Amino acid sequence: MHNDYYGLLISTLSFRHRWKWQIILPYGGHLTSNDDYSTAEEALLGGKHWIDRETAFNALNSCLAQFYSAGVINPPEYQNLMDSLRGITQRC
Repeated sequence: MHNDYYGLLISTLSFRHRWKWQIILPYGGHLTSNDDYSTAEEALLGGKHWIDRETAFNALNSCLAQFYSAGVINPPEYQNLMDSLRGITQRC
C-alpha cells in the first residue's frame, strides 16, 4: 500500500505482524518509522503526520533563523523559541 503526499511516496511495510511507514525521497533514499501501527492505513496516516510535523518545524525554524540573522531577536530569545518549538512538535 502506498500514497503520494506532497510529491513524496509513502508506503507501508509489514513488520512482525505490525506496520511501519516508509517515505521514499526524491533522490532515492528513504525514511522508515520507528513506531509500529496496527494497520497499513494507520501507518500511512502516521507517515503523513510525520511529514506535516517536520514541515512545520522546518518552516518555523527557518523564520526564527531569519529573525535572528536580522537582529530582530537575540540569542537567548532564539534559543528559548527553538526549545519551545522542539517541545511542541515532539508532542504533536
